Amino acid sequence: MNTGNLQCRSNIQRPLTPNDTKPGQWDELPKPFSLLWSKKRLLTLTSIVLPLVSLSIVLFFPAAGRAVDLQELYSFQSAPFPSGTLLQGQDGALYGSSVSGGGYGKGFLFRATTNGELTILGSFSGTNGSSPQEGGLVQGPDGAYYGTTAYGGKDNYGTIFKATTNGITLLASFGNTNGATPRAGLLLASDGAFYGMANEGGGPLGLGTVFRVTTNGVLTALLSFSGIWPMGTLVEGNDGALYGTTRGGPNEYAGFVFRMTKGGEFSVLAGFSNTNGAEPQSGVVLGSDGALYGTTSGGGNSSNGVVFRVTMDGALTTVAHFSDATGSPAFAGLVDGGDGFFYGTTYNSGANDLGTVYRVATNGTIAVLTSFTQTSGGAPREGLMRSSDGALYGLTSTAGPGGCGTLYRVTTNGNLSVVTYFAVPGGRGPKSGLTVGKDGVFYGTTAFGGSGNYGTVFRLTTNGLLTTLASFQKTNGANPQGDLIQGRDGAFYGTTPYGGKSDSGTVFRVTTNGELKTLVLFAGTNGANPSAGVIEALDGTLYGTTSTGGVNNNGTAFRLGTNGNLTNLVVFTGNNGSRPVGPLAFDHEENLYGATAYGGVGGGIIFRITTNGVVTTLVSFSGGNGLQPGAGLVMGRDGMFYGTTVYGPGAGGGYGTVFRVAPNGDFSTVAVLTNTTGSHPDSRLIEGNDGMFYGTTSSGGKNSGMVYRVSTNGVLMGLISFSLSTRSGLTRTVDGAIYGTSYSGGSVGGGMVYRLDLGVKMLPLTRVGFGSSWWKVQFSGFPYTWYHLQRATNLFGPWTNVFTVTTGADGMFQYTDSNPPKQDAFYRGEKF
Repeated sequence: MNTGNLQCRSNIQRPLTPNDTKPGQWDELPKPFSLLWSKKRLLTLTSIVLPLVSLSIVLFFPAAGRAVDLQELYSFQSAPFPSGTLLQGQDGALYGSSVSGGGYGKGFLFRATTNGELTILGSFSGTNGSSPQEGGLVQGPDGAYYGTTAYGGKDNYGTIFKATTNGITLLASFGNTNGATPRAGLLLASDGAFYGMANEGGGPLGLGTVFRVTTNGVLTALLSFSGIWPMGTLVEGNDGALYGTTRGGPNEYAGFVFRMTKGGEFSVLAGFSNTNGAEPQSGVVLGSDGALYGTTSGGGNSSNGVVFRVTMDGALTTVAHFSDATGSPAFAGLVDGGDGFFYGTTYNSGANDLGTVYRVATNGTIAVLTSFTQTSGGAPREGLMRSSDGALYGLTSTAGPGGCGTLYRVTTNGNLSVVTYFAVPGGRGPKSGLTVGKDGVFYGTTAFGGSGNYGTVFRLTTNGLLTTLASFQKTNGANPQGDLIQGRDGAFYGTTPYGGKSDSGTVFRVTTNGELKTLVLFAGTNGANPSAGVIEALDGTLYGTTSTGGVNNNGTAFRLGTNGNLTNLVVFTGNNGSRPVGPLAFDHEENLYGATAYGGVGGGIIFRITTNGVVTTLVSFSGGNGLQPGAGLVMGRDGMFYGTTVYGPGAGGGYGTVFRVAPNGDFSTVAVLTNTTGSHPDSRLIEGNDGMFYGTTSSGGKNSGMVYRVSTNGVLMGLISFSLSTRSGLTRTVDGAIYGTSYSGGSVGGGMVYRLDLGVKMLPLTRVGFGSSWWKVQFSGFPYTWYHLQRATNLFGPWTNVFTVTTGADGMFQYTDSNPPKQDAFYRGEKF
């Protein structure tokens, strides 16, 4: 229940009016809050019965000029993205890294035994590095493990790190002039130093470097590239020189193989010209015959890449061509199997389009050993490691039992098995807003994570304790992004845009103890891909939209009866709208109002639908009044509907608008957004306790979007600028604060739940006593805290300080107003 909006339920977007006297409609507000709305009608909503007099509890809102404070309430773990070629340590265990996940969401290092015991060695924090990429680890002469990260360090240009069983320490930071964004691993050369390549930085063109680093952290750039993008880990030849590849190059080259001495003397050994391959991305390996072998991700007979051989005198020959049958592209390099064959992986294609493990002979015979599956993992970007047990080990970046990749073992005859798998603890990536349950805690969904990596339903207390209630498994839905509602039966209802029988989405019901039931499986003809949640009528019927599907694939508006029957009220045709992606809203007669992102004259429409399916276009957007009103509508206290457009008006498409529309279709633009206030609002508005509207934008501001506030007369203000991605709406609670979710960011990288402190604290109000000309009220605040008690004669001020007090150990204080105004009086407590 949302007291600030005076609604009967958070899912019914209809305000409480003074003259509405239907019995049994209004759910009880959370105690101990009370409300006297007008002298015409007394609503007794707590156990405290107020007489018909002129005291009203305040609806608190932020004082002008106060800074808005954003607090992280809960951070979701980012998905681990296992990366790099594995290394077998001197202890026989396997060592590797992940691009993301870990304690800070910036990646971690792990140790895995061949029987599947996985241990986290340490997490990257940014200071010691962030996002280790394809290179993997190398074990130094001291037994420690060394590698690179693409980001983090002193200036966020990447790091070289050292890891032991005691954790990860910074060895050196890149500074751009000596290189930046190293994606490849290190080579421990015969002189005892490490050598590697940075993909950016260096000379005036910033196209990468070859560098040397000592075990005590002295980093030196040996060469700055004038070609494009050095790729892969270096290898040391029998002559002591360093050999590597670039993805591009000058003149006709589509990449080349180069030779460089440890003193920095550089020469191109061989160049690619598309017909013999293009864009090698993984370096080369030294074969037993003294030649260099590698792969390209493009070029060759079918532009799927090749396996190539280069002799030390620069003779380049094509060993084999990749095709859809063998799998492609080959982002990973080769490993010598010691049996006369080279082995490698492809990123996709194969029997299941998830990649392959292949074997290639030096005479050009190439064969697929096995194709990856959803169970074994998919999309192996990195190469294989030959183990002391004769088998090959590698990492996949997707699929597997946990949905986040696997560590697998494959024998040279093609037997593939999962050693261990990666998963997200709980959910990640929330795309929906929060819903306040009748128990006073938050409920919401994540788009990913959970046991199947298809998203979760969670419960979150206001002190940050999260419980995963249910996980989606694709068969019962996938990747929820619409807001939940709590039904009259106490259960929560929502939608998923994907999953189900035809991967077209579902409507689901989940109880507070986690029982998840699929109510509808969309199949295309009856609608597909619902982006928004559902709303509930007074009789328990659910209403919602699908963004696609129906006869014309423009989406539908549906009714779901309490008996489980689904009826399409409207099938959108384009002329009457296309792609409804925001939530519906009710008016007082339970007509439905909503918006489509497209259709009408091209820029979307606002529509009204009666419960028997008569649809009326109220507004068509054409650019001058905005474009793409995709976030849906909300009804304000004034009985008008408010919403946003993602674009328009103005040059370059515009930054979006906030608009108001009456139930009869009268339309006006309330405010035009700018890049400074936040641009391209694509999530629903909420009405705050102050009568203003709050929303989020996906871009603009100083970073990656804003929380903004707009008054009904068009005063627009950006409140706080994000450095993270948010796509969901906001939620208001009885304490006057606003809560929201971000799709990414947070302290561990998988998105977060945040709280906006708007500067005024909601204080529970208790009537202590009253007389003919006085009121005594009592507030409960924070212990030993200063408060202003303020009074106004109407909800929107102006507010006047009438008393200043500091609370005692119990946080309580009382005030007797001996001269209250003759009309209604509103009181609020402001912490300062």
